[in-house]
Amino acid sequence: MSASRAKKRVLIVDDDKNQALLLRSLMQANGYKALLAGSKPEGVKMAQREKPSCIILNCMMCGEEGFCLYRHFKSEAQFRDVPVIMLCSVSRDILFRYRSMAGAFGGPQAPEPEAFLKSPPDAVVLVNTVGRLTGSEPSTAAEPVAENTDNAAPTPTGMGPPRQSS
Repeated sequence: MSASRAKKRVLIVDDDKNQALLLRSLMQANGYKALLAGSKPEGVKMAQREKPSCIILNCMMCGEEGFCLYRHFKSEAQFRDVPVIMLCSVSRDILFRYRSMAGAFGGPQAPEPEAFLKSPPDAVVLVNTVGRLTGSEPSTAAEPVAENTDNAAPTPTGMGPPRQSS
């Protein structure tokens, strides 16, 4: 584990408990201190208390809650410079087209997120994105480790065991 990663706090805000737990395991397996919040109020409290280095945010949380939380983070001076990785089950193009119509990010005062990943994210891409945004040292392994909860060997390319073809 990289010493610089051990000091980095990654706040995961997601109302999907299973995905949040999986993301927490992935971050911990790669040396980060992972913090979980399941709602906008919890996310704000956790961010104020823990001062995260990076935020992973499910933008599709209950209704507009993910978008509202993003606007909050980018409008508050204490969070404005904290990078946000936005996870979304729809493509970036569709989301930003919707954003243009609905003003979902709050107009010009709320910039686009520092990173946008399709949900569920690829483990390697997510870990590398967190590393890039937090300035963490690269992993000493060839690829980031995805913790496997099935007691099998870890898989570096996904967030679970390899798929078996039929």
